[in-house]
Parts: sequence; structure tokens; C-alpha cells
Amino acid sequence: MLLRIESALRYSIFMMGFTALATQIVLLREALNIFYGNELVIGILLANWMLLTGAGTYLGRFVTHQENNYISLTLSLLILAALPLLTVIGLNLAAHAIVHPGVLFSPGQVVLLTFTVLAPFCMLSGALFTFFSTALSGVSRQFSIGRVYGIEAIGSICGGLIFSLLLFHWLSTFQSLYLLFWLNLSAVMILSISNKYRWLMLVAGLYAISIIPLVIFADIDLKITQIQYPDQEIIAHRETPYGKIVLTEQAGQINFYDNAALYCTSQQIEQNEELVHFTLAQHEHPKNILLVSGGIAGTTLEILKYPDIHIDYVEINPAWIEIGHEFTTAITHPEINPLTLDARKYIRNTSAVYDAVIIDLPPPTTAQLNRFYTAEFFREVKSVLSNDAVVSTHLPSSANYMSPEQIISHSMLSNSLKSTFEHLIIFPGSYDYFIASDATLSFDIIEHLLDRGIVNTYVNAYYYVPELVKMRSDKIMESLDPSLGINRDLKPSSYFIHLQYWLSHFKYNFWFLGLILIVLSAAVILFSKNINKALFISGFTGASMEFVLIISFQVLYGYVYQMTGLLITLFMGGLATGALVLPKIWTPNRRKYFLFQIAIGTLVIFIPLAIQYLSGLNGFETLTIIVINGFSFMLGLLLGFQFTQAAYLQDTPVKTAASSTYAVDLLGSAAGSLATALILVPLLGIVETCMIIAGINFLISIFVLKIRRKV
Repeated sequence: MLLRIESALRYSIFMMGFTALATQIVLLREALNIFYGNELVIGILLANWMLLTGAGTYLGRFVTHQENNYISLTLSLLILAALPLLTVIGLNLAAHAIVHPGVLFSPGQVVLLTFTVLAPFCMLSGALFTFFSTALSGVSRQFSIGRVYGIEAIGSICGGLIFSLLLFHWLSTFQSLYLLFWLNLSAVMILSISNKYRWLMLVAGLYAISIIPLVIFADIDLKITQIQYPDQEIIAHRETPYGKIVLTEQAGQINFYDNAALYCTSQQIEQNEELVHFTLAQHEHPKNILLVSGGIAGTTLEILKYPDIHIDYVEINPAWIEIGHEFTTAITHPEINPLTLDARKYIRNTSAVYDAVIIDLPPPTTAQLNRFYTAEFFREVKSVLSNDAVVSTHLPSSANYMSPEQIISHSMLSNSLKSTFEHLIIFPGSYDYFIASDATLSFDIIEHLLDRGIVNTYVNAYYYVPELVKMRSDKIMESLDPSLGINRDLKPSSYFIHLQYWLSHFKYNFWFLGLILIVLSAAVILFSKNINKALFISGFTGASMEFVLIISFQVLYGYVYQMTGLLITLFMGGLATGALVLPKIWTPNRRKYFLFQIAIGTLVIFIPLAIQYLSGLNGFETLTIIVINGFSFMLGLLLGFQFTQAAYLQDTPVKTAASSTYAVDLLGSAAGSLATALILVPLLGIVETCMIIAGINFLISIFVLKIRRKV
């Protein structure tokens, strides 16, 4: 009987970890779609997730009165089964109730919204960690906090692999959530059977059947999408590994949305003409053109106005190519060669030579986009250019006034281009177009267009006045500051500036956020037990370095959703191994606790050194994947053993030790997630961030060593 109960508990713990990571992955995708892919929002969501889970873990000690209170445990799992579905629906409905479509969310709204919607799921799952630690310790007659931590991590591994690598390719978000609901009910059934709770078995069965009409008759995803885009007809909506794509029709215009942000429209003739002709008119006879993104908007049709043209059109998301063929005529010409891979990877490996490279991407508002605005990227572009070739990119127009943030972002892009090309001019228009080349550039482009017989609606002699454009351009150039530095891969300064620009709409200050994090972290370190001080830093390090590893892979090879899932899964695999296997090899003690903290700091030092080395290599993608994923596993291995040691060294009852260690670990993770994603990496860069985190680990190790006899 005890063995059956113990097995049921183990399976339930496994499903709790499975559900937690699967729900987190789903919510991250939904947050990207709701909040326009803003990485600041992702940091806030993850921080709230960890804070609330930690709070639930801590509060669990006050409601866990009996070691064998399996009815409360089973009912809690019954409630948890429905919460992932309700949380995703609630996040969408609450977001659209608070802010009208197309309006920016303020950071305060994001914090309150995600905190409120996540609270039920996160606090219940956190409390269940304490419940399970108490129950499993009572059944097995041994200290089981580390075992619960490890089993939960194994569940997270499976949830991460199945949801990120498999289900999202076959099922929609809500189909995946229905499946998750039924999987959770299997844990309820097994726990009910092991304890002979027949009435709970009946309740679970009816619960499972009740959702079937919703699955068959209600397209929740379509209904939420219609709420998100009022007064527009939904033509198509698709979920892809790179985000959610939505096509709408309004007054005869087709709008293309990528993660709720307007990607392009079918009627942006002015922007297409400016982007193409400001660029190609600089070259005497452009033949081979590389277009990075934006082709389905009609940019390709403008390029094809030039004779004997061939276009290689690169999009990382294959769905955009499919949509381009299905809903437009922009990429059907035989001289257009669509390519579905990361543009930087293509440029590094191609043998083609181009007369022009046109980069039609959104501004560097994310770390992913920032990699197309760096000095390293422009050097890679130059390696595939012919003599007198020209390159163009653009930023949102400054119109007649440039904000301080725009001055900085324009200056960094200008400085980065000038570090590679001899000449640069800026064409002000619907955007500010940056045109760079080693050849001479000119504003007098109308004569070139007339000689080639190119007829335009906007970029023509009636619309375009060279003297006026040059005057506005000179005004922009005069405001730029060469001393502001260069945007780099491993120091994404432009990304940080665009975050500041977004926050400036709401009078928020990064330094104020940094001060809050420092005060809260200092309070935890000063007032927690000595063992938990180091555990807080371990949690901080784990969240920080996972972000660093993901961003590093984005910098080197572009955003790959599957790789992000693999990184997180291997990290959880390391946690499981460290929590379950290493304690059988080494008995936890204070000396090992100190030594492993030193080992964590040392590993953190090696990570940026390896990344710097890999960034200088070309054609070693497999090696990069192995090394970065290896770091993720090793980091999890060390942190998993540290958690088990911290729990083992507590001098309190099981439920108190479980709640305090897990809560402190999650609080550290929350602080690390926010600090690294929003302040350290954007402001200091990847290398400097790692060195600071390593130093913090060394300092806390010395502190723990000095006071080890007092713990």
C-alpha cells in the first residue's frame, strides 16, 4: 500500500513539473503575441512567475498540517488541472479589457496584469511543492525535499521537450492546453486509486468529460483573435515556432501582423518606393540583390522595376513565404529566390556576391532584432558585396524633432555603419533610411530613375526635392554624436536604448528599477539564514546565465525556438541530475556547499570566454550548439546539487525547510531574470555581466565559509 502511494506521489510530482514548464512555455508565446514581442514584458512575466511560486511555496507550510492529508492534495491537483487553460484565457481577455488594440501597455499595467492572472496557478503549484515534500518524506521515512525537486525537474524536462519540440508543430495552443488538462487528471485518478477515494475518481472522470463540448464546438483561439482585432475581418491566423501570424482585411487593405505588431500592409507603396529607390539609384547597374525580410509587402515589386534583376529574399520564418505565395503576388516572379533561414547564417555561408543588400526589418527593439544593427553584422554583409555595392537599413522617422533616445539610437547605427563603410547618408522620409557604401553616395537620384525609365507614385520629380531632403538630412546628421559608441553583438546597446525609449512614454526609469532590485536583493541576503543567502545567489545565477546562453545563441545563429526549448530542457536535466544523483555520490555538508558555490562562479567565468571564441569562428555551428547546451547542463547540475545541500543543511522541519529553500531559490531567480534581461546585458554587455555574476558568487562563498560554524 505504501509503495503504491509513494509511486502515485512520484507520478503526481512528475506531472506538476511537466505542467509548470509546459504552462510557462505556452504563456511566454501568448505574452509575445499580446505584448508585441517586448522582451521587457517577458522578463516581468518570468519574475512574477517566480515570485508568486516562491510565495506559494512559503505559504504552503501554514496549510500543510498533516503528513497524510491526501484528500486536500488530490483536490489541489484537480484544481491545478484547469488552471493552465483558464490562465491563458484570462491573460488574453484581461489584456484586451485594459488596453485598446494597438495601444502600448505601460510597465505598471504589465506588472499588475501578469501578477493578477498568474497568481492562482503559480501560488497553488508552489504550495504543492511543500505539500509533496511533506507527503513523500512521511511515506518514504527519509528527507525527500531534494527528491521532490529532482522529480519535478524530470517532469519539466519532459514537458519542455514534448511541448516545445513536438506539440506546437502539430497542435494549436488551446489543443495543447486541452491535452495538458487530461494529463493532469491522470495524476488525480492515480492518486485517488492509490488511496481508494472512489468519489474523487468519479469527480475526475466527470471533470474530464465536461471539457469535450468545448473542444468540439468552441474555437477559443479564433474568438480571442477576433477580440484582439476589432472591426477587421480575420483572413488567416497561424501559430509558428517564431510567433503568431494574423492576417486581417479592412477597407480593401490586407494587414499582416507578427505577434500582434503590424509587420506590413498590402498598401504601403510610399515606404516600399523609398526603401528600394533611395538604395538602388545609388548603383550604376544593380543586378544581384539580397533582400532581408519585408518582401511580401511589395518591396520585391519595386526592385523588379530595374532591368536584369535577380533577388535572393531571406525570411527566417517559413510561414511568411507560404503566406506570400497564398495571399500576394509579391514573391511569385521567377527572378525571386525565397530562402527560409536566418539571414546572418546565410550571409556567413553563401558564395553569392551582391550589388545591394536591403534590410527591411523592424527597429532593434529586441535582442533578436538588435543583431541586424551591429558592427559585426555590417562587416559580414560587406564580405558578400561587389565593388561599389550599397547597403540600406532604416529606423523610425525623427520627423522634425529627435528625442534624446532617438539621437542615441541614430548615432549608434550611424557609428556602426561608419565603422565598416567609407560613406553614409541618411534619407529622411516615412522612415529615416541609412544608405552606406564604399562608393560615393548622392541625394540626386531622380535623374538616375528617369534614365532607367522607372515610374513611381511617390519617389519622382514631383514628390522628391533633393535640396529639401538634403537639408533635413544635414539636420539629422548634425545632431548625431560620434562619441556614443558602436552597437555590438555581445553588447546590445541599441536594444537597451529602444527599451528606454519605450519606457520614456510612461516616465519610467531603468535606474529606479535597478535600485528596487538592489534593495530587495539586499533585504533577502541580510535577513535570511546564512545557508539561504548563498541559495538566493544560486537562483539569481541560474536565471541570469540561462538568459545569457539564450541571447548568446541568438547573437551567433539567430532565434531558434526549438533551441531555446532544448537549452531550458538541458538545464532542467542538469537540475534533476544534481538533485537526485550527486547526493548519492557526495554527502551534502557545509564544506561542499562552499566549494560548489566557487565552482558555479568559475563556470560563469568560462561561459563568456567560450562565447567570445565561438563568435570569431565561422562554420562551426554544431560545435557552438554542443558547447552552449553543455554549459546549460553543467550549470543546472551544480545548482541542483546546491539546492539539495541547502535543504539538507536546514535545521527545521521538512515542510519549513521545503518552503524556505524553494522560496528563496525562486526569489533569486526572479531577481536574476529581471536584472540580467533588463539592465545588466543591455547596459554592460554579455561578458561584463558574466564577470559581475561570477564575482557575486565568489563573494558570497567567502561569506558562507567564514560563518559556516554559526549556521
